[in-house]
Amino acid sequence: MTESPHQSIAPTVDHPGMAVRRRWSGRRIVWVGLAVGLLTAVGIVIAGLLYEARMRQTIRDAGGTIGISAELPWWLQWTSRAEWLEPPELLLPVSLLNLRDVRIDHRVWQAALHVCGPELFAFSLSDQLSDEQLRQLTSRLPGLLSLEANGSHLTPSGLHSLLNCPNLEDLYLTGLQSNGNALDVLPELKQLQSLMLFNGEFQAADLRTISRCRRLSYLACGNIMPPATQFERPVDLLQLQSLYLDGSGVSDDFVSQFARSPKLQFIGLDDTPVTGACLKQLSTLPGLIWLDLDGTSLEEQYLRHLRAFPKVGSVNLSNTLISDAAVPLLLQCTTLRFLHLDGTRVSEEGLKQLQEQFPDCRITPEPAAVK
Repeated sequence: MTESPHQSIAPTVDHPGMAVRRRWSGRRIVWVGLAVGLLTAVGIVIAGLLYEARMRQTIRDAGGTIGISAELPWWLQWTSRAEWLEPPELLLPVSLLNLRDVRIDHRVWQAALHVCGPELFAFSLSDQLSDEQLRQLTSRLPGLLSLEANGSHLTPSGLHSLLNCPNLEDLYLTGLQSNGNALDVLPELKQLQSLMLFNGEFQAADLRTISRCRRLSYLACGNIMPPATQFERPVDLLQLQSLYLDGSGVSDDFVSQFARSPKLQFIGLDDTPVTGACLKQLSTLPGLIWLDLDGTSLEEQYLRHLRAFPKVGSVNLSNTLISDAAVPLLLQCTTLRFLHLDGTRVSEEGLKQLQEQFPDCRITPEPAAVK
């Protein structure tokens, strides 16, 4: 049956409610999308915080210590306006990581790398550190100020990654085996002020390299094997204030290399094979205030050079072979405030004479009359 040409066709007209429903359906899609995005973001943040908490707990369970920064990140600084509102520790960055006496396995190392960030300024590790681990560490710590590690496996190539930390001030390495160029990177660390090298080997070239660290004020080389060769020129560390060579096989000639450090105030030479001759060589240091010669081969006659130190306040002569013959020479040091004579041949009478002359000086062992 065909349709008549005169038959009218009714236009299709949407019901007003249908347009409203379509309009609200679009809004619902937007709102649902926003809600899903917000929930996803919250989930990511919570997952990140839970992972951060697990990494920090891994370090603590292994025996490590974590220090939290007292400075709030920029996105939490608004909380400082409210005394009652204190952000949880988990939201604050790690500023110090101490892994001394911690056995470093893959799990602990990955946890350490995770918590390391730009705000961390001090890192301590007593386990052996490889070149690759040092590269991984320094790449995450541009603001590092202090690093302590076992460097027995480090090479000059690995140590070069310290340049990733341009603000490094304190460096403590144990067991470093130097072939004369291991420390070449140190002069490039322009902020380096404190250098500690323990239980390693030391070459004459290393001393020359250290002498180019112009801001160095603290140098400690304990239990090291010193160079046997003579030096081309004296060490020129103009900012050096503290020198500690405890337990090292250094000679008088080695110590004399530091006689041109005008700011040197503290010298520790205990348990070294130096003799009293080093006092004569160091007599050009008028600012010396602390001297430790415990366990050395000090000869009494060299004590007369103590007069060259007008500011010396503390002298340790314990476990040396000095006797009462040293008392008249010590009486010339009128600035003494601490004098250690334990394990010497100074008699009770000599101790009393010193204490009577220096009533404000603490002398050990104490004379019987003042015990």
